[in-house]
Amino acid sequence: MKGMLAEAGLTGFAKEPTLFRDERPGCDTGLVLHADDGLLASTPAARQALEKVLAKKVKVQISSPLKEVGDELEFLKRRYVKLEDGIAMYSGQKHVEALLEAMGPGLKSRDTPSLLEADTSAALAPERAKQYKECTGRLLYLSHTRPDIQYSTCVLASKMSSPTVMAYKWLAKVAGYLQKVPSLGFLIKPLQQAACLEYKGSGPLQHGGQVVLESVTDADWAGCKRTRKSRSSVHLYLGGSLIASHVRTQKSVSLSSGESEFVAMVSGGTEVVFIRECLDYLMKGFAEIDVVLRSDSAAARGISQRIGCGKVRHLSCGLLWVQEAIKAKVFRASPVSGQRNPSDLGTKPLSGPRVRELLCRSGAVDDDGNPYGLEDLERSQSKMQVKEMMKSSGVGLVHAKKILPILLVMAQVLGADGAEGLGLAVTMAMMEDALLSGVATMATGLVVVLFWLGALWVIWWIYKWALPGRRATVDQASQAKVEKVNRYTQASIGMSPSERQFMNEYVDRCSFLTEALHEEHRTVEQCEEALIEDMPPSQSQSQLTGAQCIIVKIAEPWPTVVLRNTGEESIVGMLWEVSKKWKKMRDTTPAQLQASLRATMMAGMLKALKDRLHQVTTDEKLLENAKNVQLLDAQGRWVYQVWDHELEKLQVDASRTPLKTEEIQQLLAVCEKANESPVLYRFHAKAEYSCSEFVHFEIEVGRRGQEAADLYRSLKVLCQCSVLQIIGARLRKDKPGRSAAAHRIQDCLR
Repeated sequence: MKGMLAEAGLTGFAKEPTLFRDERPGCDTGLVLHADDGLLASTPAARQALEKVLAKKVKVQISSPLKEVGDELEFLKRRYVKLEDGIAMYSGQKHVEALLEAMGPGLKSRDTPSLLEADTSAALAPERAKQYKECTGRLLYLSHTRPDIQYSTCVLASKMSSPTVMAYKWLAKVAGYLQKVPSLGFLIKPLQQAACLEYKGSGPLQHGGQVVLESVTDADWAGCKRTRKSRSSVHLYLGGSLIASHVRTQKSVSLSSGESEFVAMVSGGTEVVFIRECLDYLMKGFAEIDVVLRSDSAAARGISQRIGCGKVRHLSCGLLWVQEAIKAKVFRASPVSGQRNPSDLGTKPLSGPRVRELLCRSGAVDDDGNPYGLEDLERSQSKMQVKEMMKSSGVGLVHAKKILPILLVMAQVLGADGAEGLGLAVTMAMMEDALLSGVATMATGLVVVLFWLGALWVIWWIYKWALPGRRATVDQASQAKVEKVNRYTQASIGMSPSERQFMNEYVDRCSFLTEALHEEHRTVEQCEEALIEDMPPSQSQSQLTGAQCIIVKIAEPWPTVVLRNTGEESIVGMLWEVSKKWKKMRDTTPAQLQASLRATMMAGMLKALKDRLHQVTTDEKLLENAKNVQLLDAQGRWVYQVWDHELEKLQVDASRTPLKTEEIQQLLAVCEKANESPVLYRFHAKAEYSCSEFVHFEIEVGRRGQEAADLYRSLKVLCQCSVLQIIGARLRKDKPGRSAAAHRIQDCLR
């Protein structure tokens, strides 16, 4: 093949035998050849000439070039698609499909491929070990173009010699992540002048322009708990587009984080030197290539920019060539923010939002060509902007801790009244406006004070100049006496009028807010007493007494409130016991945990409702009691109820069709199935559990994915249904009424 290409005028590169270019003047043809598959970049005339030469000896098949948006071709089991912003490279789906088929149908979808490394389990059986090695081999091939699974694949590959039971569970987690995110592409943008990571460039690349080739590295110091070796994560960017990445275990044990980061820099430097020579060979001097080694470790950059190992005696001399290369200006070292470092993907287990954020920074796109993880990236940037605003405004940590309890109380008071959208975010926005207005007032006052001080100084200077002989003289004893009196004047006269006025206003405001809050509590207690009076004194219906508030956020602009009874025998007591058992298992045997705490608590809540529903519908006495308290209609269907503020009691909502027991059982089954997926974002208690006090929970249900949508729709159908009262709960989506005390508090805080 090399001889046939030579006949067509193409010569190979000595360092990379698969790379060819046309040496003839004015011809910019380039070719990447692997066995009998090649990727050609040329003009139509040059392509026809090459095809004519090769057709004399072999059969040639050439696909259509990428010209229009949507055109695609396949090369080395990877798919290349033409988009408006460039070309997206997608991994082959055959390896993913084969992996999922080998793992079986019982996989659980995962939001992240992250896994922990504590492994003390036994070795796998021979058949399972063979399956583990085959699946890990597929992951090794797939990870070349999937930076999101490179860290997990590196950990799994370290277990290839002797796979364990825990390692097989890790493999199932990675397969579950690929089941949720089977396809992921990376955008290769056209080269722009001086374009790099997080900079789009200043225009199209012209002859003699500058191309930036970057190596962005990171390392986890002593990340492997078994060998204490570090792993190097390297991302290579050309003009701001990701072209290659890898995660490798370092050969020696690093004695410091700076040393491990420096070894990662050396690994990235080795790759960019090779890629630079390949680019020089293809570009024929068309543009200047600026090579940059970027790291978020100041210690590693310091080691690379000096001569010798210094006090880091453990360094191998074979790594110090980077120092000579930087001194010779072969490349240069540059910093990158740790929060914005995309190579952090390959150093440690990360959460799902963090993985999607870093993938978006790397240029990841979905099957439709849209940026993958854009929402998580925007959310992260908003958080960083808030941090920068706090730093720039001069609000220190001590002041923030003093202000935070007041803000929490204000947010809870407003949230208890059903104020939509009010919380800490709005309070922070109010702080920002108040801060800006305060700064403007202080600046105006300072200008006025300086003006009057300057005027007084001018008058005094004119007075001294006009009447130099009439200067007041005071003896030393009188002057000392005056100074002594002035020194202790403030202590003798007490508080100033402004200080006394501020103290009185502060005390009055606190007293008013305290009385208003107590009045609001009395309103809630009266509501509880009204609920208790409306219910018969039946021991089987004791779970309907009391009221327990749980605020549930289901991606809707209104709050959904759950009323629960208190006491250790209530559903809240059950949730408390579930959380204690879960945390105990997490501390003792974390490997046995099958789900998160929030999913476990939701499952317990659904199971309690399901068991109680079966108990009530199969017991004639309990069923009759439920009909007596108007939970069921005459046909035995569960009615919908609304709160009547005038009568202060629950009334049957005739506008909605009651639910049959079979329909409710189907809804609960849908909720249990959806809860198996990571659709719950939060199930968090905001107050300590007590049998006599309210326990407030915050439950956040996502809307992304089919499982989340099913859970949301099922909960929405159960809103205001009387069936939840059999476990002492009531879901509603209408806004709670706002009392007069709440109105006064809100008016004072405006």
